[in-house]
Amino acid sequence: MCKRFLWTGKAELTRKSLVAWSRLCHPQSAGGLNFIDIFLWNKSDVCKLLWNMCMKKDKLWAKWIHAYYGKGRSVWEIEPKQASWVVQKIFKAKKKYFDEAGFSRIELQVVQQPSIKSIYQRLQGQFDKVSWKGIICGKQGSPKWIFILRLAALERLYTCDRLIKWGMDNIDEQCQLCRGAPKTLNHVFFTCPFSGSIWLRLLQWLHINGTNMGWDDELKLAETWCKGRSSRAKVYEIVLAATVYYVWK
Repeated sequence: MCKRFLWTGKAELTRKSLVAWSRLCHPQSAGGLNFIDIFLWNKSDVCKLLWNMCMKKDKLWAKWIHAYYGKGRSVWEIEPKQASWVVQKIFKAKKKYFDEAGFSRIELQVVQQPSIKSIYQRLQGQFDKVSWKGIICGKQGSPKWIFILRLAALERLYTCDRLIKWGMDNIDEQCQLCRGAPKTLNHVFFTCPFSGSIWLRLLQWLHINGTNMGWDDELKLAETWCKGRSSRAKVYEIVLAATVYYVWK
């Protein structure tokens, strides 16, 4: 429902999502929006309950579990077949979720009390960082500009080549701005004569000598110009985000 609302403003399924929800749950450094993966967070919560059962034996509920199901055995040896689904869920975590998170049995016995967040991050695993993180996460400019700029960086805008990949027919492949080459991401930003002329004028206004290049090259160049905290870098971010938004609109 969260995924559908993000793209359509409604809970009903109406069209394809531009970016997979799993990707949006990645950290911002990996190109995501750092949304919480509710299913993964639930696994982390269950793991925390299991850790409490092992290490906090003075708690009343843990005492009851050990007395009723343990009967002198360690938590790792208990296999409660007649327990409620809640208790079974907690015990199943020792074989499934802790292995996923990469915790060893010895590590769990010596590690300080883990937080749900730390377990969640272990379950998430490692992500490759995106080089354009500084351009998007600087938050220079209107949020809607940055949102479209992020989609462009992820190559998820509704360009003709993507629509054709989805199997859509009767697509007008020509660029609506110049009526020339097919409307691909690299053409629209900024080898198209119309959008390219706009971008070159804005670069001149910024006192930057540039040439019309495709999106991949422009993004790499932007990574260089947006480094640092100078006012020029911030203005460049704003100009790039605004140009991408209004050209796409």
